[in-house]
Amino acid sequence: MRNAGVGPALVRSVAVSYKGHYYATVHDLMLACCNVVPHHNMFTTTILDTVIMAHDAIPMTTILPGKIDAASYGRIEAHRQQIKLQMCYCSVLGDCWFFDTARDGQQSPTEVGKHCPPAQQPQYET
Repeated sequence: MRNAGVGPALVRSVAVSYKGHYYATVHDLMLACCNVVPHHNMFTTTILDTVIMAHDAIPMTTILPGKIDAASYGRIEAHRQQIKLQMCYCSVLGDCWFFDTARDGQQSPTEVGKHCPPAQQPQYET
C-alpha cells in the first residue's frame, strides 16, 4: 500500500479478493490462491484504521527471503496478479476516496464524498 498523495491517508476499509471471493485473513487467502499455509515465514501488517503518511508505503504481506520453499513462492508469484484490493480512505480534511484494483484497469481512486461507504464484503484484517 503506497500513498502517492500530499497528505496522510486514513484507511477506513480494506477488502482483498481472489477470483471474486473475498478473504478476511492472509491465512485463508494464501490457502485459496496458492495452497500455502502462512506461518513464521510471512509477516502481515494491519492496514484497516491506520494512517499512511504522504509518500509512504506499508507492506501488506512480507515473505522473508529464504524462508519459504521455491514451489510455494512460485505459486504465490503465479497468482498474485489475480489478488485484488479494494480500499476506502479519507484525508484529514474529511474527503474520501475509493480504490479498486479489479476495475477494468482503472488505477486512480474515485472520490466518494465525506464518508466511506460501508464495506459490502469481509474486511481484510491480516
